[in-house]
Amino acid sequence: MTEGLRIWFRARELREQRLVLAAAALAVIVFTWLLVVRPLGDSLSEAKERHGEAVQALAEVRAQADLVTELQNAVSADIGGPLDTMLMQSATEAGFQVAKIEANGPRAATIAIGAVRPQAFFGWVSQMESSRGLVVDRLNATANSDKTLTVSVTFRTRGS
Repeated sequence: MTEGLRIWFRARELREQRLVLAAAALAVIVFTWLLVVRPLGDSLSEAKERHGEAVQALAEVRAQADLVTELQNAVSADIGGPLDTMLMQSATEAGFQVAKIEANGPRAATIAIGAVRPQAFFGWVSQMESSRGLVVDRLNATANSDKTLTVSVTFRTRGS
């Protein structure tokens, strides 16, 4: 095939050969632009955009981490007795059937509830954090078949 192309090219006049070479050079430039330069430019633009989003996300996470550190270092409110007793009383007042409560030292306790509605439970957890000065150290929640949760949550006092 290349031999046939050479014969065809040499059969052209000099002016036609130059035009064919110029057209081929322009085609190479256009294909290089379309197949190499443009995709690289698009990739670079997308990478810059992803980098900007990552920088923004990092700044948000650092701000939230600073807020968490402030909350953890805040002076804890006096809960007026053992933490596990206070949690048991508060959970019972909220209408939860406590399956198990275990003290993890004087400033931490784990409470397990077999079946609780999510809205009521997370509202109670929020109340424990805001009004009682507790921090959720660990939370495990598993969905039950009846739209309730089985939960185990470890609370600790702030600053501990």
